[in-house]
Parts: sequence; structure tokens; C-alpha cells
Amino acid sequence: MKRDMNVIVELLLRLEAEEAGLNQWHPRVDGISGAVVEEHLVLMQEAGLVDFELRQAVSGRRSLVHPRLTNGGHDFLETMRTPERRSRVARWAKAIGQAVTIDLVLAYIKAVVTE
Repeated sequence: MKRDMNVIVELLLRLEAEEAGLNQWHPRVDGISGAVVEEHLVLMQEAGLVDFELRQAVSGRRSLVHPRLTNGGHDFLETMRTPERRSRVARWAKAIGQAVTIDLVLAYIKAVVTE
């Protein structure tokens, strides 16, 4: 599986839209399998964008318990909120020809915003 910044941004937007104090969350993204969504959520947690507990029910269904955006998640979302910024980041990433980390995206967008 390849990390997809668009999936990450979509999940951040959906979590941001939820009410504070959410107990459980079962996010879905159109056209993306549940396993890929879950893997992106784990990547997001590892990057410090979100915080949650992942629990598995007896039925086998997994859910996120007490999910929330971290301060870093809010910062990342603000930098990537608009399609124009996401497009600019995608062009930049293609131009440099290497994998782009979340930290690199934040640094790039902060540099662009201050131009």
C-alpha cells in the first residue's frame, strides 16, 4: 500500500467535522477499502496527527475509540485544507522526485505561505 496524502486529508477533515468527545468512529472513504483507511489512520497516529485507541469487537469489526485530532493534526489540516494547496504540494513532490513525509509537507507549506 502506498501512503496517499489525499486520504489523510480526507480523514482529517471528517474527524474535524465530528463532535468533541466522540466515543467510537468508523470512518469510510469512497473508493478506498476499509483496510487501507485503517492503515492510513495508523500512519496518521504514528505521525502525531491523531490520537485514538484501536479496538476489535468480538464480531471482528475494529473501531477507533476516543479519536481526536492532535495540535499537529490541526496544523497539518490547516496547511492542506484547500485543493489548491494540495495540488501545489503534489506538483512540488513530483518535481523533487522523492517520497514526501508529513514533516516535509508542513515545512514546504509554511515556506510557501510566508512567501
